[in-house]
Amino acid sequence: SVATRKYLHHWQTTLSLCEHMLSLAPDSAGIHNLKGMALQSQDELDGAIECCKQAIRLDRRNVESHINLGNAMLEKQRPEEAAKCYLNALEYKPGSWMAHYNLGLAMEKQDKYAEAIQYYKQASEINSDYYNSYRCMIRVHLAHDNYEQAEVYCRKLLQARPLEFKTNNILASILIKQGKMDQAFEQWQRVIELDPDNINANYNLGTSMARGGKYEAAGEYFNKILQIQPENVNARVGLANVLMAQKQTTQAVEQYYEILRINPSQVNILNRLAKILATTEDKDVRDVEEALRLAHKSCDLTRYSHPIALKTLSVAYAANGKLDQALKVAEQGVQKAAAMGRDDLVRRIQKQAEACKKRLADRNHK
Repeated sequence: SVATRKYLHHWQTTLSLCEHMLSLAPDSAGIHNLKGMALQSQDELDGAIECCKQAIRLDRRNVESHINLGNAMLEKQRPEEAAKCYLNALEYKPGSWMAHYNLGLAMEKQDKYAEAIQYYKQASEINSDYYNSYRCMIRVHLAHDNYEQAEVYCRKLLQARPLEFKTNNILASILIKQGKMDQAFEQWQRVIELDPDNINANYNLGTSMARGGKYEAAGEYFNKILQIQPENVNARVGLANVLMAQKQTTQAVEQYYEILRINPSQVNILNRLAKILATTEDKDVRDVEEALRLAHKSCDLTRYSHPIALKTLSVAYAANGKLDQALKVAEQGVQKAAAMGRDDLVRRIQKQAEACKKRLADRNHK
């Protein structure tokens, strides 16, 4: 890009200037340090390290040289050596926020997360306007599932930069993780104010609305996503589910078929749709033969080994009046569920088996 070319040209010019100045003043620590920065900008890390070391030999108290040497070491994936450089910088300038911040990076690279947090915190206290310190603390706390502290630093960052989209988005996710659903809901709304087309925010708001029984509002959020991404399967599933909750079975079935058009191998959707077609009381929707076809496809994809798929197949067989096959498949499902240690599924599929037995007995009695 034009910006990249300008950047490289700047440092190439700087490097040429440094070399000329060093021919006139070879013992200038500042020029050696500047040359090291120019070399590092061009990914010539070994040369940058040597220049910074020479600057330090000429002026041990040159804090910037220690920091730049540490930066080059960090880029070379040598975090322990980088940390020593930053500590040397802090020996001469304890209040260097940059040394504290970079030392946090070096500690994080070594998986020393408590120390990293401490240095990031010190950097933020010295220079409250350098917001990367907050971002790094958020990242480290999230990596260790420390959502409470991650929330604290998100809020601190947003006090200074309330319109920062990424941090607003992260905070909403953190609130969800903590089960603070009302606050999360408000935060997702804030995210949408900043970015109305944000897929994640619209999806989470739709999901939150659906959980709260506000199905019409939930559908609006899912539809908004589908206007932007027509083949977003999660949004279509969400929309289909809220349509079912509103007893709009025909529209829900249309959405399930659209999902299968996008991804024909969605086993959970095959099961759901097969069950609806086999059991719905809506005569315009009920299609027991299609239900059986879908249930067989689900079982084919799972090699007749998944208990839920087998249960659905049993329901479809029963809907077609094929009770012997329905019972046989249900009993297979019970065995599969028991082998998986899923007592909850065992009980559910046993109810289906018992229903088949009862219908068979009633039929034989007649």
